[in-house]
Amino acid sequence: MAWEEPQVIARVDVYWARSREQFQASRRYRLEAWDGDGWRVLFVHEDPAGTVHVTRHSVSFVPVVTSRLRVLQPAGGGPLQRPDLMWVAEVEVYGP
Repeated sequence: MAWEEPQVIARVDVYWARSREQFQASRRYRLEAWDGDGWRVLFVHEDPAGTVHVTRHSVSFVPVVTSRLRVLQPAGGGPLQRPDLMWVAEVEVYGP
């Protein structure tokens, strides 16, 4: 995501898509914010077992100022049944 003006953000909610009555939550991903020189890691999610019952992940962190945000999944970090899939339904970004 990108904004024309830098924003102060402190929480991100990632909503996962649903297929065949199962949510497709990534087992591994990172939230990263642009700091002007590169990407800064805000949060790392690691859930090797995975679950099909997670509708969203809500992540709070120390407020940062950024003009860009990304959700980055490494290769093979998707749902257990479909590890190369990243299926996000919605991302909500909140300030402090």
